[in-house]
Amino acid sequence: AAGRGPRAAGRTNAARPAGGTDAAGRFAPGSSGKTDPMRGIDSAVRTVAHVLAGILVVWIALDLLDANRGNTVVGWFHSAADWLAAWSIGLFSVSQDTFQVLLDYGIPAIVYVVIANLIASRTAARA
Repeated sequence: AAGRGPRAAGRTNAARPAGGTDAAGRFAPGSSGKTDPMRGIDSAVRTVAHVLAGILVVWIALDLLDANRGNTVVGWFHSAADWLAAWSIGLFSVSQDTFQVLLDYGIPAIVYVVIANLIASRTAARA
């Protein structure tokens, strides 16, 4: 049947350059098909840091929106954020409560992400 098959679309059965396949079975140029364990570590470090920063950011939002601290979920975020930011609470003193919350909990959120990215980039450079 004319117009059918791989050659009809301009594809040939020529040898492909070195490479592997992706998760869907498609050809991935330059991929050897092997997984890099350092890439997994990079991803894990960044994920943990982003989760920790996310907890701090959620707490900042809950505090600034005057969430009910008697609520179980709000209490959990408050406790977790206090634990994560224990080293930075009171590091700087400002007169306005909004800025104090941003400094107390925002600084550790930024620090955790920056440190994780530095660690991940160094492990990626070694690979």
